[in-house]
Amino acid sequence: MKGGPCCAPAPHPSPFTLHGFSVSELTLVVPGLFGPFPSGSETLFRFPFLETLLARADRVGTAESPEQLLFDLFGIPVPPERDLPVAPLTRWSEIGERPDGFWLRADPVHLTADQDRLYLAAADDWPVSVEEGRRLAAELNPLLADEGMRLEIGTGSHWYLSLDRPARLRTRAPADCLGRDIHDCLPRGEEAARWRARQSELEMLLYASPVNAERMERGVPAINALWLWGGGELPAAPERAPFDRVCGDAPLVQGLARLTDTPFTPDSFSGDQLVGEGRLLVVWSGLSPAAKSNDPARFAHSVERLTEAVLHPVVDRLRHGSLHTLRLAGAPGPVLKLTAGNYRRFWRRRRPLTGWLDLG
Repeated sequence: MKGGPCCAPAPHPSPFTLHGFSVSELTLVVPGLFGPFPSGSETLFRFPFLETLLARADRVGTAESPEQLLFDLFGIPVPPERDLPVAPLTRWSEIGERPDGFWLRADPVHLTADQDRLYLAAADDWPVSVEEGRRLAAELNPLLADEGMRLEIGTGSHWYLSLDRPARLRTRAPADCLGRDIHDCLPRGEEAARWRARQSELEMLLYASPVNAERMERGVPAINALWLWGGGELPAAPERAPFDRVCGDAPLVQGLARLTDTPFTPDSFSGDQLVGEGRLLVVWSGLSPAAKSNDPARFAHSVERLTEAVLHPVVDRLRHGSLHTLRLAGAPGPVLKLTAGNYRRFWRRRRPLTGWLDLG
């Protein structure tokens, strides 16, 4: 994250309970808040309350992606030449076993061809059951075992590849490549050619799988590739946890909470939970699927839910002094800081949400 120490709150230990947890500093991460947007959103909808909040805040940094932002927030440095080790952290949260060794995400995807290009569709758009995943893993693992690898199924759309040694690859998250020609999104690095050959072998097995034959009979896209990304070993925990509590349903934030021994709440967050002292991180993931849906009305409804359930009560507490600081990040996009003092900047002009991502 660029632009200064936007998300490094001073230590402030405080007692808390699940509901009514005392909060003085709230960091709110909302993937998809600043785009990409469904086509038509920029002309169909405006959100006056949210736009006012954004206009009056100070910009204190830039988030390149939700994953990078979360690693920055938790104070876990990752060298720029390496992948963010998403795989071991999300596996820990989904499978419940502390991971050893090197892991890659190997998520099921569907590639579609258009003339000489391939486009990516993630399994979030067409559900994959855990049972289907386990059947496919049973078919693929004999080939993988010959090279010291093993495929495990976390959820239907999150699969994991265990390696007996690190993979020298640079990869990209599938969310960054949806609907795009995958040529510029394929793994790079010293072993890229070797891994492309291995993926081709796996794709041949997937093509011949009875699981995919059954899916196509039901009119559901076949799982014709595995998307490799987020490889690494479990990182070392920072010396001091940056938050007193973490809330959200994203597997990565739960894994980071476990890594830092931070109490974690998987429940949906409401701004009515804020009172008093403490540091809280909330990852509100309800907006991202709507942003990717290409449905402007669905996106508008999600923004309204965010505004009513979270932002209205949060700003109310800012104005009355029971919340000291709000840090808000869309990821990707700017990171903003709002206090009671700068919320009074009535002279600042609003801009539509579509005008913020370019400032990231």
